[in-house]
Amino acid sequence: ERPLRPHITLGRPRRSVPDGQLGRIGSVLSTLDPPASVAWDVAAVDVMRSELHPSGARYTVLGAAPLGGASAQTGGR
Repeated sequence: ERPLRPHITLGRPRRSVPDGQLGRIGSVLSTLDPPASVAWDVAAVDVMRSELHPSGARYTVLGAAPLGGASAQTGGR
């Protein structure tokens, strides 16, 4: 029901982490230099749904788009 906001989630803190601690983590992360560029091959893009539950996140693949190349033909992602 909300507009799509494509993104890549690299990490997500547990709900039990206090706000003050989250702020300190954000402060530290904002001082770091971005990692060096690394080349990597992408064979497909999967569109995922993540549903947060008390027991942990559940992920469902909604669709996949192969990008071509040899690894896409063998099913690599």
